[in-house]
Amino acid sequence: PHPSSSPLFSPHRSSLSLKRTHTMEKGNDTDIPTLWKEAGQGQVLRFEADLSPEEKASLHSQLATFDPLEVNEVFKASQESSVDVAKEQTEPVATSPIANASSEQVSKWQTLGMDAIREKKVVIVLFAGGQGTRLGSPDPKGMFDVGLPSGKSLFQLQAERILKLGKLASTDSEAVRIPWYVMTSTPVHDRTVKYFTDNNFFGLEASSVHFFKQADFPVLTPEGKVVLKTKSEIMMSPNGNGGVWKKLHTEGLIDQWKKDGVEWIATYGVDNILVKVADPVFLGFCIEQKLEIGAKVVRKSAPEERVGVLAKKGSGHCVLEYTEIDETRRNATDAEGKLLYSASHLVINNYSIDFLQTFCHTELSTLPYHVAKKKGVSLGEEKAIWKMELFAFDVFAFSGNVKALECDRSEEFSPLKNSLSAERDNAATCREAISALHKSWLTAAGCKVTSPLKGEVDLCEISPLLSYAGEGLEGFKDTTCALPLSISKLQ
Repeated sequence: PHPSSSPLFSPHRSSLSLKRTHTMEKGNDTDIPTLWKEAGQGQVLRFEADLSPEEKASLHSQLATFDPLEVNEVFKASQESSVDVAKEQTEPVATSPIANASSEQVSKWQTLGMDAIREKKVVIVLFAGGQGTRLGSPDPKGMFDVGLPSGKSLFQLQAERILKLGKLASTDSEAVRIPWYVMTSTPVHDRTVKYFTDNNFFGLEASSVHFFKQADFPVLTPEGKVVLKTKSEIMMSPNGNGGVWKKLHTEGLIDQWKKDGVEWIATYGVDNILVKVADPVFLGFCIEQKLEIGAKVVRKSAPEERVGVLAKKGSGHCVLEYTEIDETRRNATDAEGKLLYSASHLVINNYSIDFLQTFCHTELSTLPYHVAKKKGVSLGEEKAIWKMELFAFDVFAFSGNVKALECDRSEEFSPLKNSLSAERDNAATCREAISALHKSWLTAAGCKVTSPLKGEVDLCEISPLLSYAGEGLEGFKDTTCALPLSISKLQ
């Protein structure tokens, strides 16, 4: 079916286990003010006398979506969790650098991964709930154009990589279409779906692309009080990419994928312009070692780089987020002066379906919330607010079978996080990264790449429809290409 008919399009409720919701939804409206006042959250009702009947009904309907006692529990647990992070006993993680693997080994991983894709054992899940606010754009971040010669957005680049990967995996007798599940959020969902629809899903079959929204959670004050956006509406925020597991579980997708023969869920975040979506080499690495979770990492560039780092904790693993890691571990070095906690987690992971199915049936409710300290406009005034977020990778703590494949940053990681006013991780650095990578592909193919003329831009772009990761460029051997260059087919 067309993705708009998918059950994933239905509105998603809170990720909390709502004990009292059903009573309130059956019409016992007077329970709502009482419940919220008794929970110490009566401030959300302080303007009730000023509201029209319609506004009052709207507010009560929104409040009925949540149990305020559980909101209080989440706040308390997040406080305890944030305090515990600094006290947790962790160790740096050992990684498997792909640079140390032989060409034969990499080729074996590639074959294993391509076989899994061809045999329909892989689905892709994209975390795309973010807006381009810090980039100066009101649109979903995936719609952002960093200024490549082609004008392609992040969404289009990733869609075309998936399309090319499917073609590489296809046989003469069967075309491979890799299922792609795009997790959005309330602020960006409709625009994301319209963007894909207006662009004919960038060449992908519409039936292979599915959209779903992560849940929302009430925004809190630093004291744990639910914030009013207006007199008749509480402020809400997407509950973080960790809400993905409950969504997929409650919709029955993980169980259904298991029945359909899916063995791996390949996840990634939208903002990495170099991401190798469903990288067959990475899949093969995980398959060969029978992992429950595989994580792609690169070496951290500096202690202050704003990335989480993968670490060992007890019998499992964790990601020490840059907002939570303490100064001691952030700056710790070995005898050679190299960072100990240096495995930057790229939010590129492969999860075995068996592990996720077991986790969702037994441990799902135990995922902790994290606090994102922000500013927000409440009742017309800017105030300090706390957004409560779940992290998808907190499931690492429930597995003793996690390994990290360490990759080359120049080939795999260039995130788009900032406006051009920042020195790094902006549209310009993304352009430079993809251009440098594509120039290296041409050079490796035997092409001479010449510098641009004065006044021309030094950019090189190769369409994902031509090459997924540098393959298929043999036709450029013994040729000369002058920059700027945008290649969509063999010359």
